[in-house]
Amino acid sequence: MGVIKINAGFSLIELMVTLVIVAILAVIAVPSFGLMLNKYHLNKSVQELISVLKKAKSKAVLERRNIIVDIGTISTETIVDEETNSKLYWTPSGKAFLKSDQIQLTFLPNGLIKEQNANEVLSGDLSFFICDQELDSHLSKTISISKIGKIQSIEDGECL
Repeated sequence: MGVIKINAGFSLIELMVTLVIVAILAVIAVPSFGLMLNKYHLNKSVQELISVLKKAKSKAVLERRNIIVDIGTISTETIVDEETNSKLYWTPSGKAFLKSDQIQLTFLPNGLIKEQNANEVLSGDLSFFICDQELDSHLSKTISISKIGKIQSIEDGECL
């Protein structure tokens, strides 16, 4: 009786073809992965800003005192007690950046908002543009605050 030889394994040609296919798929996927990551950081920055603004508004109304929000500023002071602190900070995360200048808002106990150097409440809506820093990307999100303190995110736009 003859011995039957069982072919177990792959040939070198089959392995090379598989590696070429995987390399082509990787080259196609990497740019879209970068775009997805940029969108994630942009959305994260927007959600964090909305969260800080809503927290400041509710804290001002509940505690009946002014709460200041520094937008685009990194906190340099040590916060000992989060509950008694009357200043909140927000900065963009990842490769996102604030297109407008740094601004300081004061949320009043009645729910209204006034700007840093103003003695009166906002007379109209205030908008913030958060953009993506990539050179070939024009992704942006807009956050709008009405004069009565309504905070909303307006969907995607272009940051030029």
